[in-house]
Amino acid sequence: MRFLNIVIFALAITYLSGCIGSGEVAEIKETKETDHKLPSVTGINLIGENIAVPDDLAGDLKLLTIAFQREQQKDVNTWIEALPAFEKINTNLHYYEIPVIYEMNALQRMIVNNGMRSGIPDLEARKRTITIYTDQKRYIELIDANVNAIKTVLLDQKNHIIWEVNGPLTEEKKTALLSIIQPEK
Repeated sequence: MRFLNIVIFALAITYLSGCIGSGEVAEIKETKETDHKLPSVTGINLIGENIAVPDDLAGDLKLLTIAFQREQQKDVNTWIEALPAFEKINTNLHYYEIPVIYEMNALQRMIVNNGMRSGIPDLEARKRTITIYTDQKRYIELIDANVNAIKTVLLDQKNHIIWEVNGPLTEEKKTALLSIIQPEK
């Protein structure tokens, strides 16, 4: 009974305060294609929309920075800070921040979602931050990542991975990415 009261209270606070809900624990849909693709998995952005990653993402080119631990935000920020330069080079590039978190119950997910939301006041940043709650270990394995380092991937219009790198942005990585996203003249 006490747990039910807590859930009802949390839902009431969410409804009344404009917070977002919990999203769902997502099943990973592995691709059977031989092409280099990310598995499909649904997350929730920080305005409360359920979004399938990468299937629902906009843009001819999609840059996804995928993080696995809270402490990796400083590495993610190195990519976010470079966004204006990337977007000036190619206006068809869309950026997404993808925290991939282990499975949690609904109340825990709601607390995490709204904690992140409160730290990001910019509406566009909230739209492009999509949190995925899933079997984190399996997802990391499928994308050939390491839990101790962020992974950044560039997807083409058909969601094929055309470039990928681990860790924070460096000048070398920036130069390599800029050479790929430069529109043909």
